[in-house]
Amino acid sequence: MLYLYFDASALVKKYVAEQGSFIIHSLFKQVPMKQMMGLNIGVGECLSVLVRRRNAAMISLNTYSHAILKLKIEILNSTDFRLLPIDDQAIKDSFSFIEKYSLNATDAIVLSCALEQEHLLSLDEHPFVFLASDTRLLKSAQTEGLTTFNPETASELDIVALLNLANKQE
Repeated sequence: MLYLYFDASALVKKYVAEQGSFIIHSLFKQVPMKQMMGLNIGVGECLSVLVRRRNAAMISLNTYSHAILKLKIEILNSTDFRLLPIDDQAIKDSFSFIEKYSLNATDAIVLSCALEQEHLLSLDEHPFVFLASDTRLLKSAQTEGLTTFNPETASELDIVALLNLANKQE
């Protein structure tokens, strides 16, 4: 069973039209929400992006309100999408990534928690994919051994390959 771990840079594409949004919408149609996860702080980051775009008049108030409602229903209040808490150990583990990869604190925590989830799922041999659009974070995740997916550079064929990879490992 394929598991998708979303950084906010990928998740927000579900709620605001930008490069890679089509790919994210396609993944949400093809992968059950029970196989998706992200950090609880990622919802806050998505909200922050939406607020900044509303304040800069990059999206209308109607678009903003609709996006916030969908984010709350589909992610924040969902019983399927797994919102993961951040514990003290994950924060401590993230400090080395700040120095090693010049990541900001939040991205370092995202990476630390992704590695923990990947480790737990690999015990049952479940494929795990880290989704982000932040190139520094993606490179750091790849260096740490995670399979990564960038919706801004991916195509429908990449989704097919991703789903086929999952089917081969089952």
